[in-house]
Amino acid sequence: MAKLEKEKDVKIKIKSVVNGEENEWKGEGEYAKSEGIHMIAYNDYTGNRVTKNGMHIDVDKLFLHRVGGVTSDMLFDVLADSIVSYSTFLVSTNFLLHTKCYEVDEDENGLRVHIEYVLHDASGQTGGELEGVQDIEILYV
Repeated sequence: MAKLEKEKDVKIKIKSVVNGEENEWKGEGEYAKSEGIHMIAYNDYTGNRVTKNGMHIDVDKLFLHRVGGVTSDMLFDVLADSIVSYSTFLVSTNFLLHTKCYEVDEDENGLRVHIEYVLHDASGQTGGELEGVQDIEILYV
């Protein structure tokens, strides 16, 4: 895969609710677009460790790739469930990811993505089942 050149900087806001626990993260990243797919690259921090993140946002699915303090690959696609390998310095487990709702909206200012999902943990390390909602806002700078 050819390396894409950054088209613009972006501001990113991610609001998440997992089993009733709310979190919000704000940061900055880089944006590129190829063949209708929006690509976002950004870093965040978990504990004292950096996590490099990449999002591929399409009209019907989102792929999130994370490496570092948190390592995982997540495919949010309402047409297919997927297996997620999730690893941090405290826990490593596999989930079955079921995407219940996926919506993406784009205008001249940026993108907004809404995802509702369920993670099923057969190992029981995380309590069995996690329900989540993510609202992602990407603003072009």
